[in-house]
Amino acid sequence: MVSSATGVQAGLPGVLERERELAQIAAALEAAAGGAGGVLLVEGSAGIGKTTLALAAVQEARSRRVHPLRAAGRELEREFAYGIVRQLFDPVLRAAEPADRERLLEGAGGAAAALHLASHGAERASGSEFATLYGLYWLVANLSDDGPLLLVVDDAHWSDAASLRFVAFGISI
Repeated sequence: MVSSATGVQAGLPGVLERERELAQIAAALEAAAGGAGGVLLVEGSAGIGKTTLALAAVQEARSRRVHPLRAAGRELEREFAYGIVRQLFDPVLRAAEPADRERLLEGAGGAAAALHLASHGAERASGSEFATLYGLYWLVANLSDDGPLLLVVDDAHWSDAASLRFVAFGISI
């Protein structure tokens, strides 16, 4: 059952004539809140309202107790490895109490710790890229123990290659 997307539309003045897209977002978030994973891709030409739909998804996620993590690609940052990944996870890891941070990074998730602890200019974390991707996968899994997540990457075409590999890795598993 898809709940009404009009609440989302009413909350964002720039969302006009997007009932179909808002209903798809609401349905995907309802499924996520029920434990099902999924992927939504919003694509279109510049200025068509993709960012507005992403913001609507974040707002709707919050209303459904789905925790949104948000990042945006930027042209000047695409040469910095894992920039999108850092935008998604650094705020969560920084805000976590030490015991919670340890829990989030336990097991294979510990491979993601190198990214969090590394400087933002570091090109790669220590170890193999697969180990880093696998660690990030487990970081997401550990985060989802606290409830469903929404990962939003806006302007993915400006994302760095390493972050895009993480997104592709997560989708493929």
